[in-house]
Amino acid sequence: MSDTPPPVDYAPPPPKSRMVGQCVRAAFATAGLLTVAVVGVMVVAFAQGEGGGSTAWFPYVAIGGGVAALVLMNYVAYREYRNPARRGYAFGIWIGLGIALLIQGVCFGRVL
Repeated sequence: MSDTPPPVDYAPPPPKSRMVGQCVRAAFATAGLLTVAVVGVMVVAFAQGEGGGSTAWFPYVAIGGGVAALVLMNYVAYREYRNPARRGYAFGIWIGLGIALLIQGVCFGRVL
């Protein structure tokens, strides 16, 4: 009986998935940008209310801009999802959107 060692596999290791890093970067960026955008809209709304001018148009512009931003973000996420090399960015955008909604829900839910 001879004790022969098992054959050694000299193939290079499979490439590491970059999906987790892409997802984390996109989630932080999306959550941060959306939170800053909502806070910015609130600051502008409060500043206009203090000025005493007519602000009847501002909610329509703010809501329209918010809806446009959500549609644009979902379009970008869908486009990234279709590319297997960049799929992590799509997941990150959707996760960041959820995190931003949770942050803003806690903030404005506490105010009410």
